[in-house]
Amino acid sequence: MNFHRIDPRALLVWRIRLCICALLPSFLSALFFAPGTLVWCILTGLWVAAFLALFLWYYPLKYKKLSYAASDDLLVIRCGVIYTRRKSILIKNIQYITIVTLPLPKLFGLCAIFFQAAGGWMYLPCVRRQDAQMMQELFTTGRGVEEADG
Repeated sequence: MNFHRIDPRALLVWRIRLCICALLPSFLSALFFAPGTLVWCILTGLWVAAFLALFLWYYPLKYKKLSYAASDDLLVIRCGVIYTRRKSILIKNIQYITIVTLPLPKLFGLCAIFFQAAGGWMYLPCVRRQDAQMMQELFTTGRGVEEADG
């Protein structure tokens, strides 16, 4: 089974989203606490440390470990940051495939795919739109014919 990485622009999308989310704590700390006070220094230090940890460590490691592979009968997604998880689903058990495109990833031609089956679902973020449509067609073609015959 040959594992594929998600698009490299995913890391950029995650980091832009993080920068947008970091505006709120910086605004709130400047609004409620006078700069230079002890409380302001502690809160600012905490959110800056969290920002840098996510920006420099978490998201690059998440990108490095996230990969997927599909064979004739199985879809496997490897993910996880602290420990690696391996999620798999039989392709014949997939009931629905939903492609979700949010505004920021859409600017970069990326989308997320939800694979829904009886008993659970799997999620694959930041896949190229063409790859997502190809997977949707590949995993759903011929099912109607097989179900009608059986």
